[in-house]
Amino acid sequence: LPPSRGRIFRSILWNYYKDIKKATAIASAFGKGFAFFLMGIGFLNLFTGLVIPGIWFIFIGFFLYEAASVSYRQIIIKKMLGGVKVDHLMTKGIISVEANIKLDKLIDDYFFRYRHAAFPVVEDDVLLGLATLHNVKDVKREEWPKTTAKDIMVPLGNELIISKNAHATEAMGKMANNGVGRLLVIENSKMIGIISQKDIMRLFKFKTEINGD
Repeated sequence: LPPSRGRIFRSILWNYYKDIKKATAIASAFGKGFAFFLMGIGFLNLFTGLVIPGIWFIFIGFFLYEAASVSYRQIIIKKMLGGVKVDHLMTKGIISVEANIKLDKLIDDYFFRYRHAAFPVVEDDVLLGLATLHNVKDVKREEWPKTTAKDIMVPLGNELIISKNAHATEAMGKMANNGVGRLLVIENSKMIGIISQKDIMRLFKFKTEINGD
């Protein structure tokens, strides 16, 4: 079903079943079915020599399939994580590194020892950013003894921080956009925790198992 009509259909089902998850699942199934139907027409057109119309039908069908899938995933995530705040998921025992530490020491004394994928970088007790294993791997190994954590860190910015009172769904959105997969939790200009995608997915998996979804 086209997205706008799909939402109308979902609203009707929601009003009937009084269950947004069930309504979305049914609407999503119909949407995927319609998407496969359009893609089928597209492939049939290709086989009969109508290349351009065939490609368009396949493209539109693929778009509708993705839209139906995303809509259902969004509803499930909101239901599972609704009301959960960052404060409930963040890690409070934070291990930070000094800005001037060289990468070879950073690898040996922190990444290998603690097996975290990222560490906050501080200088004179001031938070500067986040050093990730991915950033370190971008530097040639022979340059590690001459390169500091400050040189390769992701600088502190709005895309890297979040409040402890923010909802988990907001944290997921920010982490998806910042390319780091984690956020530093700030309160009164002080770092009080760190939250990663794994923290949220761990809760999501637990709730899924409990609810039998």
